[in-house]
Amino acid sequence: MPLFTVGEVLTSALANVLAMTPKAEAANYTASDGDFVIMTGGHVVTLPAPTNQSAVLIYADDANTANGFTAAGAAIVKGLGLGAGTAAGTLVPLGVQGAFCLAEADGTNWRITAGNSDSGWINPANGSYSNSWVNGSGSAIPFGWRVQGNKVLL
Repeated sequence: MPLFTVGEVLTSALANVLAMTPKAEAANYTASDGDFVIMTGGHVVTLPAPTNQSAVLIYADDANTANGFTAAGAAIVKGLGLGAGTAAGTLVPLGVQGAFCLAEADGTNWRITAGNSDSGWINPANGSYSNSWVNGSGSAIPFGWRVQGNKVLL
């Protein structure tokens, strides 16, 4: 039987989350099991090697679109906005203030079991459009996209 499925948090894992003590980090940081990391300044939290029922909670305390997390030695699978998941080392963005993620491990991979990842608004540069398209100017609203959880907004 799997440890958990998406949207389902075991009581023991929830108890672990409630016991976490917040720690502010303003630089790239490698988390330990049980960390509750409050990040600022566009930095990346690297999840530790996944051990059975380990958990890390990450919260973005500013609107820097570079805030995010990754797992160096494991995949992050079946998570909010990730579809089938990401490969080891892939950045998962938490780009706006208040975005957060609870990642729990099954012993092999990390799973996002709660949270609201948000990339923040991304506006491509005018040179990246094709067929002479450009962003509006003046009172026009510029084109952009945003990934919130499992939704893409245009």
